[in-house]
Amino acid sequence: MSSKPEIVRKALLELGVDIVDGLPQTAKSAAAADLYTNVYEDMLSCFDWRFAEVFVQLAAEVEKPAIDFWEFKFILPSDYITARRVFPNQRYKIFRNELYAFQNDIKLVYTGRVTEEFMPAYLIQYMIYKLAADIAMPVTQKPELAQYWEEKAERQLAKSKVLDSASQTSPEYQDLGLIRAHNAEFIGSGGPPCL
Repeated sequence: MSSKPEIVRKALLELGVDIVDGLPQTAKSAAAADLYTNVYEDMLSCFDWRFAEVFVQLAAEVEKPAIDFWEFKFILPSDYITARRVFPNQRYKIFRNELYAFQNDIKLVYTGRVTEEFMPAYLIQYMIYKLAADIAMPVTQKPELAQYWEEKAERQLAKSKVLDSASQTSPEYQDLGLIRAHNAEFIGSGGPPCL
């Protein structure tokens, strides 16, 4: 199980900062803790992570929206990071902590904040690498070290996206008649010509 202090401690250890028994309140650990929330929220908002997916039925507010031409206003959940989609499918607008739409029956699928104990190990590792990259300059004053950890974090993020995507099956193949009709002239001839 991981926690914010544990992730910060491991990021500092990657940079060679020796910390024993938790986080001492040094300038280095304070800088790392300050950057943590930015790294955490950026990570959650950069991809549709399966482990952070939340479904919720929103209740329309009584008052009419004051902006634009929208019919209904909804307050977003307190753990909201970013929207993925709404049901039924329709146009909507998010402004500050509110969602505006034309229908009053909205189901929102969004990315929500997740405590570190429920984050997959591959993303904990990304958080460690990314935090090490972000604090490398203030802590070590070595740009090459910051670049090294940034590249390592990018590779781990790519790996994490693949692993997370594998946690759900892909939508079923749909037979698209238009494509079948378009390629009809090639059936029996061995397929379309090579370019």
